[in-house]
Amino acid sequence: MKNLYKLLFVISVLVTGCSRSDVDLVFNKTPDERMSEQQQQYKQLLTQAQYGWKVTNSTGLKGNFGFYMNFDFEGKKDRVCMVSDINDTSSASVQVSAYRVKLVNAPILSFETYNYIHLLSDPNPAVSGGVVGQGFKDDNEFEFVRVTSDSMFLVGRKFRTQMILAKATKQEQDAYLNGGYLANINAVKAVFASNKVSLFDYGGVTYQIIPNTSGRKVGVMSVVNNQIKLSSGNFSFSVNGMELSGGVQIGSTFVTRILLDGNKLFIQTKSGEKIEVRSSETALLPLNQMIGQSYMGLNLPFLANLPGTNPAGTTILKQLSLLVLAYPNSYDKSEINLVWDVPNKKIIMEGLLFKGSAIYATRFRYDYDFNPTTGLYKLSNKVVLAPGYATYNVTLLDTFLQNNEFTLDYYFDSGNMYGKVTSKNGSTIMTFMLY
Repeated sequence: MKNLYKLLFVISVLVTGCSRSDVDLVFNKTPDERMSEQQQQYKQLLTQAQYGWKVTNSTGLKGNFGFYMNFDFEGKKDRVCMVSDINDTSSASVQVSAYRVKLVNAPILSFETYNYIHLLSDPNPAVSGGVVGQGFKDDNEFEFVRVTSDSMFLVGRKFRTQMILAKATKQEQDAYLNGGYLANINAVKAVFASNKVSLFDYGGVTYQIIPNTSGRKVGVMSVVNNQIKLSSGNFSFSVNGMELSGGVQIGSTFVTRILLDGNKLFIQTKSGEKIEVRSSETALLPLNQMIGQSYMGLNLPFLANLPGTNPAGTTILKQLSLLVLAYPNSYDKSEINLVWDVPNKKIIMEGLLFKGSAIYATRFRYDYDFNPTTGLYKLSNKVVLAPGYATYNVTLLDTFLQNNEFTLDYYFDSGNMYGKVTSKNGSTIMTFMLY
C-alpha cells in the first residue's frame, strides 16, 4: 500500500509540474501564435501596395482576365475594391466586397462575398457564358506561392488557376478607378478594327498579329522560307493595353505586351523593345493556305451568331443549338467543327452535344477537291464515321456541304478574325471561329 501511495505522489508531481509556462517552445511561440503571425504577414503584403495591384487571373476554359484590386482601400478593413475586363460594366464600375487571409495548410487569399471574381466561376451560363455547373473553371480561393519586391504569385485551390499581382502606379490607379480601363479596352479594339490586318517587323521578318478578343487569345504568324510559323497565347487587358501571360514567341524572343500609345499599338518584347504595329489590307497568306496547317479548322460555339453570317447561314448553323434548347435536361450545349485533313484531302464535320463531362459526337467525313484558281472547294463521297444523337440536327449543314461549292476566306470584324464559308452563288455565308 505504501508503494501505491508513493507511485500516486510521483504521478501527481509530474502532472502538476507540466504547466504551460514550463514547456520549452521550439520557436518561442505556440502554433496558434505562429499561424496568426503568418496571416498578418500576408495580409500586410496585400495592403502595403500603396496604389493597389494590377492582376492577371487565368481560367481553365477561357484564357485570362484582367483586374485591378486594392485591399483595405480607403481604410475599409477586410474589404477589397476591384474592376475587371470581364465586360463593360465590370471594367467601369468599381465593386467592393469582403476578403480574408486564412491558413488552411498554407496561407490562403479567400474572396468571401460575391464579386467579379465569382462571375468567372458562376455555374449559370446566362451570367457570363460559362459551362453549366462550372463557369469558366476559375477559383475563389488562392494559395500564396511566391512573393517578390513588386509582385505576388498565387494558385487556385480547386482548379489550380494562376493569379499574378503586380504593384500599380499612381497613374494606373487613377485610370482604373476613373473609367480609364473601359476607355483603353475600347481604344485597343478600335485600332485593331481600323487596321484590318495588323503587321510588325522584327529581325528581318514580317509578323501578323491575329487577335481573338472574344476567345482571349492572340496569335502571331510569320512565313519564313515558305514555312508557316504560328504561336499564340492568352491575354488580358490592362490600362496600358494587352498583357500576354507567358509571352508569344517570335524568333528567339517573346512578345509580352501589346501597348497602346495614342492611337497606335506597339508590341513589347521580353527585353523591353518596342516595335510599332502597322496596318495592312491583306493578310500574309490566304486562309485556304493556312487551314489544316496553322489552323485545324473552323469552330462554332453554342448559340454563337458570329458577325458576317447572313440569314441563310444562320438558319443552317442554329439547327443543332435548337435541339439543346428544346431538351435542356438532356444537353448543356453544342458545338460544330469543320476539320481539314489536308494531306488526305478530306474534311470532317462534327456535331457535338455536351452533358456534364460527356460528349456525344456525330461525325461525317467528305473527300474534297480544291481549285486554286477559283478558290472553290467541292465535297463528295460522304462517310458516316459516328452517327450520334446530332445526326438529324446537322442535316442542313450536311446538305449544304454536299450540294454547294464554296470558298474559304478571312472575315474581319471589330479587330477579330474569323473564317468565312461562302457558297459559289453567294446566297449562303457562314462565319466560324478559327482554331
